[in-house]
Amino acid sequence: MPICRVNSVKTLDEIDRLVVDLKQERGTVIEPLTDAVRELRRHTESIEKIEANTEAIREEVLAPTESELAASRKAGGRGTAMLYLLPL
Repeated sequence: MPICRVNSVKTLDEIDRLVVDLKQERGTVIEPLTDAVRELRRHTESIEKIEANTEAIREEVLAPTESELAASRKAGGRGTAMLYLLPL
């Protein structure tokens, strides 16, 4: 789990505890805050999925391209990988 995810979840858990404390100690319910925390949790999960997809793209597309470029540079030529980087 990424560090930002851990910190986000920890912070949201702390806010949840504060909301529960307010409700128990003072009888105060802050529905918009509860809704906001719920929404943030949903966004955190979405961001985690996006990060996973980004990593998959990096592994499947960028890493092989970088390897091809490195091999091409080592060989002293531009190679076919350079075709993808040249403007049309």
